[in-house]
Amino acid sequence: DEGAQKRNRKMFGVLLGTLQRAKAETASSKTAAIRQQKLEKVESKLKSDREKLIEHQRSFLVERRAAELSKRDAIRAQRAAMDERLLRLTWDGHELALSAFLRTETGPPIYYMPKKHNDATRARLRDQQSHVRKHLAESPIMLADPLALPDATGEANGAAGGP
Repeated sequence: DEGAQKRNRKMFGVLLGTLQRAKAETASSKTAAIRQQKLEKVESKLKSDREKLIEHQRSFLVERRAAELSKRDAIRAQRAAMDERLLRLTWDGHELALSAFLRTETGPPIYYMPKKHNDATRARLRDQQSHVRKHLAESPIMLADPLALPDATGEANGAAGGP
């Protein structure tokens, strides 16, 4: 039977073609699956990198905010120290200016200047002035630069002694 053999060969060829086509499809589906896995891996890496970047930006903003707040607090502390120093200078300057006048012993004190000084008023004025100068000896008003804030050693910046 040659007809049967031809038919068998034809069927075998069709079957072989179907098998080859199925093999090619499975190979392409495997490569597609591998490609899909690689794509998912890349997407997950991209997502994790994006999350890391967002977290880094958050931490950077938090650190920058903390630095700005500490800088602001330091500036406020400096300003408060300068305001306190200016207030002390004002009061000490006022006390120094009043030392040119005689002060009553009773309270509230009254400052006055006699029209003519005698020995007693001169002596009392000298005593009051020496008392005020002794009291103001540690005052910043007696420094060469009264506005200079003291450094860590307690001395004003470059100021040594006073009048």
